[in-house]
Parts: sequence; structure tokens; C-alpha cells
Amino acid sequence: MSVQIKVHIDNDDGSEKLLPPKVLPVVPRATFCGINLKYLALGVLVVQNTSAVLLMRYTRTAAVPSELFDVATTVVYAELMKIVGCLLMMLMEQNFSLAAFKTELHRTLVQDREHVLKLFVPAGLYTLQNNVLFIALENLEATMFQVTYQLKLLLTAVFTVLLLGRSLSKYKWGSLCLLTAGVVLTQLPQKTTPGHAAQKGDWGVGLIACLTSATSSGFASVYFESVLKRKSSSSIWVRNVQLGVSSLPLSLFACYLSSKEGSVSFTKGYNFWVWSLVVIQAGGGVLVAVVIKYADNILKGFSTSLAIIVSGVVSAAIFDFSPSYTFLTGAVLVILSTFTYSVSP
Repeated sequence: MSVQIKVHIDNDDGSEKLLPPKVLPVVPRATFCGINLKYLALGVLVVQNTSAVLLMRYTRTAAVPSELFDVATTVVYAELMKIVGCLLMMLMEQNFSLAAFKTELHRTLVQDREHVLKLFVPAGLYTLQNNVLFIALENLEATMFQVTYQLKLLLTAVFTVLLLGRSLSKYKWGSLCLLTAGVVLTQLPQKTTPGHAAQKGDWGVGLIACLTSATSSGFASVYFESVLKRKSSSSIWVRNVQLGVSSLPLSLFACYLSSKEGSVSFTKGYNFWVWSLVVIQAGGGVLVAVVIKYADNILKGFSTSLAIIVSGVVSAAIFDFSPSYTFLTGAVLVILSTFTYSVSP
């Protein structure tokens, strides 16, 4: 498909001259089965965000304590799946040429080993984040976690200013202040309404775990961005392989630290829901990269807002979660601030 553009220019004598029409190609929108990839990625991201949080909460509260799986093992499995998936995508980029794939893999992991070593910083932080998330969701309702976790937007903005030297507009700072106010409202003490059970877990432990995860996520994402800016020629699959190779040994070390009797079981407590959670976690990091490629910050902010709403509806139905008016007010402020931060200049 193309577009013809007719160009008129004025001659010195005042007459007009018509130049031959220029034919400009129209780049078709990326689609999958006739669906715009931008909106398909948005829908998948909402489902991923919501299902990951709800499954974390469900798998850690529904099982008998003696039959619970080791959190650190799910992080290891997720990293392995992510690495394998990204390696397959790298093979596809090389048109399934094993020789070209081997050369690219050698360049990625051996020749570029200095870059891989630098990624141990965000890898360690992401490993901490993924392990602490489970602690947070053992002690906080899924919706409360979703809302509180949006503080990572504020922390990411602060780290961006401090580490990358960027400046934010007054509109973005206003959105961040609104976000903070909303999160504070959601953390005010809630009364247990008749017919609804009190919240399971320790609220203080859950809040600290959530803030720790948000902080590590914010710092890691900014640091990762600063490193990637120096290596902009690499594909998203190469970057994820490098990050995964850095994260895997740290995840295994976290398994060792979490073992109480000197041994770690990689099968105890695993069922359909836990394996589903592992797959969703593995695809999460790659999915964000796809969304960045085909969507934009506005849709990313919109997906976060939708995920909070969906989590609230599902939590009310499954976990008997009954939010107070102050929580609902704070949640609305968080949703509004997340969206306005994305659209503001």
C-alpha cells in the first residue's frame, strides 16, 4: 500500500509548477490474527499482571504450611524458562542457522562478558524482588499489594533523576504526589465488616516486603536502562539472555540460603497452579519488552490501572476481600495518578 503526494512550488514569475508525485510507502500495523499487536499486548499484559499477583496470593495461602513450595525454586524455574525461550528467539533471528546462532551466543556471553558482569547488579536486585514478592502477598491482600506496589513508580522516578540525571515535569511530580497520597490512604486501618474474615498474615511484614520489592525493582530498572544505553545494538532477546545468565546463579544461591535442612526440594508443593505461576513469571519480563516495542507508556499505564481494578474484583469474589471507603478512595487516586503520569509531558 502506498500514498501519492503532489507537490506544488512557486516559480520566480509567480506561476506554479507541479512536480511529479512522490509515492511514500505506508507501513502496515503489526497484527496477529487480524488483531492490532498494540492492543493485544495491552490485553495480555493486564492478564499477566493480574494473574501473577492472584496466583502468588492463592498458592501461598491455600496450601497447608507443611506442603508449601520453596519460593526460591520458582524463581530458578522462571529464569531457566526465560533463558530457553529467549535462546529460541535468538535462533529464529538467525533463521535457524546453528553456525550463526553459535557465533552470536559466543559474542553475547563470552566476548561481551564485561557487560554480563555489569548485569549482576540488576540481576541480584531482581532476584531479591521476585523472592520478596511472595512474602508480601502472603501477608497482604492482592488488591492492597497491587496498589501499594505502584510506589515503584515514585521510586523509579527518583532513581531516574539521581542516576540518569533526567528532569521530570511539574505534571509528573504532581502525579507522583497524588500517587503517594493514594497509597497512604489505602494503608489506613480498615474495619472488618460483618460476614468478612479478617485479613490473613502480618500487615507490617507484608508492607515492608512490598516496599523492599518496589525499591529493588525501581533501582534495578534504572540501572539496567543505564547499562543498556551503552549497548543499544543488542536485541531484547540477547539482553534477556545476558540478564538471565547473571540471575540464575544468584537464584540458586537464594535457594541455598532458604534451605532449612541443607537441602532444597524442587518438586515439593508443586501443582498445576504453581507451575502456571512459574510460566507467567517467566513470560513477564519478555512481555514487558514486547509491550515497549509495540505499545507505549500510555497503554502501559492504562494496563496497570486495569490490572488493579481486575484484581480488586477477583479478590472480592475469591479471597472475600471487602475494601473500606478510604481504601477505595486511595485506589482511585493511585489509578488516576498512574494514568496521568503516563500521559503527562
